[in-house]
Order: sequence, then structure tokens, then C-alpha cells
Amino acid sequence: MSAEMITSEELAIEVVTLSKGNNITLLEALTEVVGKYDLDINDIQSYISKPLRAKLEAECTQLGMLKEKQTTKRLF
Repeated sequence: MSAEMITSEELAIEVVTLSKGNNITLLEALTEVVGKYDLDINDIQSYISKPLRAKLEAECTQLGMLKEKQTTKRLF
């Protein structure tokens, strides 16, 4: 399957399946899938679905790779 033939939903399913099956992070699984389909790194954003993006953000925040978003307004 080439980059033109994979949809964002198929990418998400493959990333999550690979992550769970191999006990690796979603980010590691995403890297492997991007390499497998030879996707251009500049175009990868268009392939990541909103649910997958949310899972990646949550995982990276938990691992300390991203700062947590503030959900309340600052008083000062």
C-alpha cells in the first residue's frame, strides 16, 4: 500500500494495533508506520486523525514530552 492509498483512519488503526501488539508507545508505532509507507514527514500531519492526535498528545504529556494544557484561566 502506498502513501496515496492509506487513509487517516487506516493509519490510526495500524498505529494503535502495532502499539498494543508490540507493547511500544504510540509515537514509536507512528514512526514505524510512517517508515513502512514511506510517508513524507512534511505531510504526516494530514494523515493523523483527531482521535489519534488526542491519544498521542495524552501519551506524550504523560511521558513528560509535552507540557500539560491549562484548562483554567490565570487570575494574575
